[in-house]
Amino acid sequence: MPIRQKMPDFVNLAATGTASLDLPTGMSYHNLIFYFGLSGALTRAMIKEIRVLINGKVFIRAPASILHRDNLYKGSVDNAAFFILDFEEPRARNFADQISSIVHTFSGVQTFKIEFDIVGATSPRIVTHANVTATKLPLGLLPCFFKQSIDMVSVGTHQIGYSYGKAQHVLKRVHIVPTQANVEVLPADVLATISVSKDNIPLYQKVSPLLAVYYQSHYEAICQTNFATVDFVEDNNVGLNLMPADDAVILWEFEALQAARLDLYYSVLASINSI
Repeated sequence: MPIRQKMPDFVNLAATGTASLDLPTGMSYHNLIFYFGLSGALTRAMIKEIRVLINGKVFIRAPASILHRDNLYKGSVDNAAFFILDFEEPRARNFADQISSIVHTFSGVQTFKIEFDIVGATSPRIVTHANVTATKLPLGLLPCFFKQSIDMVSVGTHQIGYSYGKAQHVLKRVHIVPTQANVEVLPADVLATISVSKDNIPLYQKVSPLLAVYYQSHYEAICQTNFATVDFVEDNNVGLNLMPADDAVILWEFEALQAARLDLYYSVLASINSI
């Protein structure tokens, strides 16, 4: 059964700087819950980047605000006093799929660490709990989260290849966040369609942001403002519909209505040796 354990305190926790938390190894981590309510002022927007590391290798790197909206997309709740790093797929259709991406640390793991880059907090305090189980399983595929960007400098078609195309990479979903002058904008304002192909075989062909929202909402995703999401497991059949990269040529094609920058945040399963 899951055990909810209190974790050690962050070290170097200050108004501005990098705070870190060394997590105990030996258990399987389902998620980590951070409580900010005892702080003078600490919000997710103040955590400019979160890094999660196994054996010194970063497998999650993103702003807290992006990771929070990924949680909301998957059905989580919005409470300003809390933030969750969720390694599960909470809406998966069966329990095996739900826990297929939890982090096992019983063997093969020397260090497990969280880093928060904080800017502009006041008297920050963070209380951390973990939901864990004693599976005694070795380190497996990791639930990675990382970014790739493209500048669409003009109206028309723009392409970019998946830059992490290594063996043992399996794509779950991608949140595409468009900005103009560093300000987020609605995807439908700058993108006509999105396409994805694998080794020249179309997988996601000329889908508008509005069509994607409709179809994902049909399967009960909570689509997020300023996110254009390409979800390979949108029907929640995680085990059936994951998209292996396997050193294939994964190519994105965007039809731009206006110039904009696109940040692509990938949710990927990958082995520690391929990140």
